[in-house]
Amino acid sequence: MASVLPPEAAEDVHRSVSTLETLRKKSKFDELLEERWKRAPLWYTLGALPNKRLEGNYGFVVELNEQRATKRRKAEDIQSIRQPFDPSRFNFNKVNDREILFRDNENALIANVAPLGPCQTLVVPSVSACLPQILTAAGLNLTLDLMFRSGSPDLRGGFNSLGAYASVNHQHLHLYYVRHRMLLETIFAEPIGPKLFSLSDYPARGLLLAVTFDDRSSVELLLHVTDLLLDSDIVFNIFLTRGSAPGVRYFCAPTTYEVIRIYLWARKPRMGVKDSTKLNLALSELGGHIPVKSQEAYDSISEKHIVEEQKLLCDEPFEQMRKLLQDNKLLFP
Repeated sequence: MASVLPPEAAEDVHRSVSTLETLRKKSKFDELLEERWKRAPLWYTLGALPNKRLEGNYGFVVELNEQRATKRRKAEDIQSIRQPFDPSRFNFNKVNDREILFRDNENALIANVAPLGPCQTLVVPSVSACLPQILTAAGLNLTLDLMFRSGSPDLRGGFNSLGAYASVNHQHLHLYYVRHRMLLETIFAEPIGPKLFSLSDYPARGLLLAVTFDDRSSVELLLHVTDLLLDSDIVFNIFLTRGSAPGVRYFCAPTTYEVIRIYLWARKPRMGVKDSTKLNLALSELGGHIPVKSQEAYDSISEKHIVEEQKLLCDEPFEQMRKLLQDNKLLFP
């Protein structure tokens, strides 16, 4: 799947990464991605964004990115989690060729021209097939392949379903760097079923699965769960990050990560056209990285506010998801 990359990057596999600055080095993929992304025709210069870690229990990282509120493509009008692909609307076959960072006969990595973070890239599987924004094994595995080619614990990934702030109805996932240690890299999660964990000590209640480079059996389970959500018209967000093995409590923070954690949040839907000036909770915000778009919001935001929003968004849908898992015998007795 990593054939979308040049051979020197595809062959540079990193089964584990270190959180220690002295042991960390960029992979071939990290270097090429940064080099090509900086040459892409971005709609604004990202620069060093003001950022802060909020006081409290969860270590939320807030970043101020005022340009992203107005300098971006208009979001599509989304009315259904299974909305068909519409070739008349913007899609990734219409981007400027200079936005394409890597491409093979099927897949493309495309610069997000209105980035929320460094090297934000759209992973578009089977780009010419014009697939709607419904998660597939090919898309998820391609994104995991790329993350395992990075030497950085800061590379994150994810997916927003339709109705969960996906802006474009053309299948795509996200990659971007958040250069802070995040709680979701190591937080304990309770085992609730074979390869399934519950994120109970976090305001956005959700599921956690994990994969290693050599064992991706959890991908099939994850897609089974997202299919159940789709069939029940429940929208969702997915956040990917390097981290420690789930279900383990650590006395000291681990400094080597051998897994990629896959978080899945069922959440309340937000249909229509996304208002890009507001705080919209999607994969990044649920993962603990909170981009805001005004100085006023940056100055006033608090952990209490984010916790309340996450709970309101995820509590009820989590119970609906848990019942689906129980009905389909995916939980421990």
